[in-house]
Amino acid sequence: MLTENLLLATTRTPLENVDAPSVSLYNLHTASAISSLKRSHTTARGLASTTTHIFAQQSDKAVINVYSTRTFSLETTVPFPEPFTVISCSSCGSYLAGGTAGGRVYLWELASARFVATPALHLQKITTLCFNKSGRHLAVGSEDTNVTVWSLALLLDTRGPTRLPERVLDRHIHAITSVAIGGASSGGPSELLVTAGRDRNVITWELHTGQHLRTYMMGGVPLCLALDPAERAVYAGFEEGGIQSVEFHSTQKGSGNEMYDEEFRDMPVTVSSEVWGGDDTAEGRAVLSLAVSYEGNMVVSGNERGEVGVWDVATGGLFKNLCQMKAPLTSLQILSPVGFANSVSTKTGVTIPVLPKPRYESILGATSSQTFDTSTYVLSVSLPSPAPETATSPLSTTIRTLPTHTFGPENDMEVILQGAQEMKAFKPALAGKQKVEALESELASLYESYERLAEVHKKTWAGMVDLALKNGEMG
Repeated sequence: MLTENLLLATTRTPLENVDAPSVSLYNLHTASAISSLKRSHTTARGLASTTTHIFAQQSDKAVINVYSTRTFSLETTVPFPEPFTVISCSSCGSYLAGGTAGGRVYLWELASARFVATPALHLQKITTLCFNKSGRHLAVGSEDTNVTVWSLALLLDTRGPTRLPERVLDRHIHAITSVAIGGASSGGPSELLVTAGRDRNVITWELHTGQHLRTYMMGGVPLCLALDPAERAVYAGFEEGGIQSVEFHSTQKGSGNEMYDEEFRDMPVTVSSEVWGGDDTAEGRAVLSLAVSYEGNMVVSGNERGEVGVWDVATGGLFKNLCQMKAPLTSLQILSPVGFANSVSTKTGVTIPVLPKPRYESILGATSSQTFDTSTYVLSVSLPSPAPETATSPLSTTIRTLPTHTFGPENDMEVILQGAQEMKAFKPALAGKQKVEALESELASLYESYERLAEVHKKTWAGMVDLALKNGEMG
């Protein structure tokens, strides 16, 4: 049975003397509390996590508290040049991005401590960040109505001139509130990007080309988005309260509502689906955070009253209230499920057991290139350890287990030489020329057998004809 845990964070200041957890971990299916943190004063959208660490931006200072996911205790506190308005981690666990009120984005490569910054291309506060599933692109939304898409490879390359985004998306006319990137087509030539703004519009794009796909006019101001795992729909949480789903694929062909229909691409779609929980008129009903379960059958929401609701996708009804927090629930994440039958093979990513603090000397002026020595950086990571891999050849059978390495300039060559020696030592049973000669000999033998069989068939047929003629003369 799969187990999914829910990571929650509420927003409050140190002046609010509330003896209640700020960051909590719950079991999504049993609604039982697993662990909690009381001394973290997390900002709105100031929570991010990897498989090994939880990052919480503090509301009273420009620092991020780093907690271990294994012990759920404070591991370190990391100061930054300025406070972040939003933070996000890549799903591969390699990067943390933070947006600022001045329109700049900082990128921290967690394993190497490399720390770079974008130019202040946005004119107003950064409101939302989202990595694609492969961790190769970062989408940034701002109050200046624009969304920029950055290539992490170009952003981390400090040898060139000023780094610029791959594209700027500018169809919204009010502040961007949320950005989401689909994972169903991750790594392929096309990926789905969804943006929401205070203009009450949800817009879909093609991530790699910036092609506008469709504009959806919503029934309220969308504050947060959550994409279905199979990209069948997107769910939007409203400032006025309630959740509305946007179906990307119509069941009626030619209806004009299909997202990828080029004929109707510039025609906005008015979303008329039911608003889940739209009858809630109490104060604090604004939905501030959303997430979709691994199987896509449940949507989890957090509102301004601190209520955590679990909604059934099939009916749009409230399945249960998971828990009640004592402050607005501004960050909500469903962690990767555990309990797969082949759980060993699913651990494909690297882990960072010890987190090095960012190296701020790498940040220079926004318009100049970086001049620090990249050879001084060392990656300290643990590679996955699956079941031993068996390599079979005609000469021998060996069992190899992937080791844990610390990659750095001092031992890279040693690893390369070791691999080259292993390749040189491998000798297949038959070389290419020998295989060709064996195949040619076998083919010649087949031709000889065919010729003998054809001769026998010819003689047999001739004998049968002669016998039939003789019987005819006798009759």
